[in-house]
Amino acid sequence: MNKIFCLILLVLLSACHQRVAKTEGINFNECNFYYENQNKWISTTNDAKQFLELDSALLTNPTYVKQLDSTYSKKAQYIFIIGGGYFYAQAKEMKAEIKHDTLYIIWNEPNGMCPPTGERSQTNMCLEIDKVLYPNYKNFKIVISQQ
Repeated sequence: MNKIFCLILLVLLSACHQRVAKTEGINFNECNFYYENQNKWISTTNDAKQFLELDSALLTNPTYVKQLDSTYSKKAQYIFIIGGGYFYAQAKEMKAEIKHDTLYIIWNEPNGMCPPTGERSQTNMCLEIDKVLYPNYKNFKIVISQQ
């Protein structure tokens, strides 16, 4: 009886507390950009102004621009679209793996029942990468997949 209880508890805990292993120096977050700008690296403030949907009022604020400059001196972003269909992709479901010269972006799509409300829209996602840890980030082949 105890073995069955432990097994059930283990299954429930792993299903409810599914974690996505993180790759050092890589994070994901949702961001705003126009569809035609997807699959691009943003590595400078000028790139961000060109490809991201930023608040134009904030871009007139020198402190905000200085923060952007500071961010892009250390980090770059790869913008892409993922998800859609039955589930909306969330940053917490994303992971990255680097093998040789390839950066794999993996969406751990929920495996629950499909909601009855119809299809979800795709998600505009940013992969943020540390330029110091990955100085040749622009040379990576990018492969986006769902698991």
